[in-house]
Amino acid sequence: MLNDADSDEVFLQKVAFGKVAWNYCIAKEFQLPVFPALNKIVVAECKKQSETSPVFDFLIKRKISDFNWYKNFIYKTEFNKNNGNEEMLFVASIEPTQLKKEMSKLGSKNKPARVRVQTEERAYELMALCNQKNWEVIVGIEPDKPENIDDIKKLQAGSQPDFKFKSSPARNAPCSCGSGKLYKRCCGR
Repeated sequence: MLNDADSDEVFLQKVAFGKVAWNYCIAKEFQLPVFPALNKIVVAECKKQSETSPVFDFLIKRKISDFNWYKNFIYKTEFNKNNGNEEMLFVASIEPTQLKKEMSKLGSKNKPARVRVQTEERAYELMALCNQKNWEVIVGIEPDKPENIDDIKKLQAGSQPDFKFKSSPARNAPCSCGSGKLYKRCCGR
């Protein structure tokens, strides 16, 4: 699928499609929250371009047959030049369980809002608000401590802090999977 005659643009398009196919497999296997969105992208692309479906099927079969042992979700790919001016593909990934945890929305069953109030009346008031908005919440009543409703304020503002991922090894470093190969010849492909 990839070859040296590809322009940088074509190469990156192929890498992006491979990333979608790879993540589709991982998201489906681990039931990640991003699976419906990936499935929608794949179905739309396969309908839009008839040649896409066999390529996608090939990539899925290749992932399952040759790389089934590697279960990380790819969140970033970059095509850059290193210090020696060599062109390199950088792939960063994360364990699906960590991704699932990081991507859980505040106020969901997996990541309830946590608040501290001083009175029972205030607790009922906040629980009513959260029930109305379908937010999961854990309310603690501690009369001797100051109120902390930061999570509810975040939910009301609609903003959540961005999650951060750990980066993958450098392309010419040993692969983190333990194979003994260079990252670029193993999981960095």
